[in-house]
Amino acid sequence: MSTSAEKKLLNRNNIGSLDLRQVQSSKPEIEYQLIPVNNLPSHPFMYHSSAIAVGSEIFFVGGLSKPSSDLWILDTRSGELSQGPSMKVARTCDSVVGVINGKIHMIGGCLNKKIQVEVYDPKTRSWTVGEGPDERFRLGLITMTQLTASLGWNVYSAETAKINVYNARQGGRLETVKMPSDVVWCMCVVADLLYAYYFREGLMWLDAKRKIWKRVIGVGCNDLKAHGVNFHDAVMAEYNGKLAILWPEAEGNHLDRTEIRIRCALIALDWVGDGMRERIEWSGTVAEMPDNYSFHKIFVVSG
Repeated sequence: MSTSAEKKLLNRNNIGSLDLRQVQSSKPEIEYQLIPVNNLPSHPFMYHSSAIAVGSEIFFVGGLSKPSSDLWILDTRSGELSQGPSMKVARTCDSVVGVINGKIHMIGGCLNKKIQVEVYDPKTRSWTVGEGPDERFRLGLITMTQLTASLGWNVYSAETAKINVYNARQGGRLETVKMPSDVVWCMCVVADLLYAYYFREGLMWLDAKRKIWKRVIGVGCNDLKAHGVNFHDAVMAEYNGKLAILWPEAEGNHLDRTEIRIRCALIALDWVGDGMRERIEWSGTVAEMPDNYSFHKIFVVSG
């Protein structure tokens, strides 16, 4: 996807990289497709590490179940893959990774009590030790999932019945935000607001000042759920100021099936009083993929 802001929505999966783009169509309305990005390499460690994008680069950090201090950097413009400086502490994918002021924060995922947080500066290409949370939160950080999002000075991470909030500005303070007794399927930031899709409650946004979750007004996203969207297989991210949700759709007997369809919905979000309203602007099939296709990660990168 190339937009006026020169941003791309890259989907990393078990086959390679795909770019969501507007395409020419015989229909009067705009159409979109997932286009293969052939110049980007694919390596096993890309699926066995924490990953996050800053600018036009994607950073792969740490290991999966086996701790690693490795850092690999993928330039999405040139396709060049290079190894960066190692972290001071080896970490697993239980780490929480976020971007604050253009710097990557790796939180937890290790048993080292003294160095819970490391910060990578892409400009200086160096790691420093960051402010860690107090002792009572350390064990909780070790078991955090990779369902995370960054907003302002905060890195948000979803757990059962709560959202953990790591604040880098306030000395690494970590607090929790209560959420509905529910399961979060997807989470991302759109236009400086944090959104999460819940199993029962549907699409909600976080009122950061009041520290409460509010349901997004509208029926578009709930319509998607009613039509059989498996949000636990979906990914979502900001797309040119809108919310983009992509998910696999399969039909027929899985034993006879050789392909699945990748569906996409683009959702506009607008203020209505002190709440948010959503409206589906476009939805459709953006690709047909082999039956063994699976999403891995979605990135917003500079074009």
